[in-house]
Amino acid sequence: MSPRPIHAPCGRPMGIVFFASGGPGNFAAALAFCDSSPLLAALHLLVADRVETPAAQLARQRGISVIEHDFEAICGSWHNAKGNPLAQAAYRRRARDFHDAIEVEIAAFSRESGRPLDLAVLAYRRIIEGTLLERFHHRMINQHPADLAVCRNGQRAYVGIGGLRRSIEQNEPFTRTSTILVTAGVDAGPILCRGPSVRVRRGEDGCAVDIKAHELIQKEVSDWPSLTFALKGIAEGRFSLSDTEHNSSGNPQLNYDGVPLGPGGVDLDLLVH
Repeated sequence: MSPRPIHAPCGRPMGIVFFASGGPGNFAAALAFCDSSPLLAALHLLVADRVETPAAQLARQRGISVIEHDFEAICGSWHNAKGNPLAQAAYRRRARDFHDAIEVEIAAFSRESGRPLDLAVLAYRRIIEGTLLERFHHRMINQHPADLAVCRNGQRAYVGIGGLRRSIEQNEPFTRTSTILVTAGVDAGPILCRGPSVRVRRGEDGCAVDIKAHELIQKEVSDWPSLTFALKGIAEGRFSLSDTEHNSSGNPQLNYDGVPLGPGGVDLDLLVH
């Protein structure tokens, strides 16, 4: 069976729903791509897990529809549930129900507006399970602010919200953003591409790093280029996915322009240097 495009061009712009927890950096980068390539992609809908985020404010300024709900008010906090198996299970049920309800709202928006939604893009701090993940099976991408190609004992070393901090604490000389397909599991999906590397600038003691400042630099230098490259490649049908073959990381084999990619995806360092 031939690999199938993540998105097959169909004579209209690829419809995007964007999920944001804050912003508006990645959301603005996606908007800029759509503005520069209106025949390739259009951003139709923003979903936010908090009320009145900067991303939602920008969306409204641009006339983009918004779905927003206060996730923590509805589902509670993972921090408060962590360490208690019963509380963790209850939290995950509420989170799944929350996203199942979002899926119903997305379906209603698409039906009533007549705007198909081909790709979901995440700059989002929640784990998505249930019917929402099923709706966008292999059509949902996420920006992760650490190099997911780095492995320890056969496992990705820098998954989760603290991945960037841990990579710096482990004395990695560079960090970079990974753009991945979302699957079940935390940052477990195949890597589409990795943004340009950002040197970690340490203090005179060789250890101290202003992580917040580094993160802001990485957003501009690595995050946004990686997202833009992925969006363009998907919209043009250049990324394809095998239903039968898997790469060395255990994920479905990704291809770019018909060429099988390694487990690290397209390395943008090789394209910009």
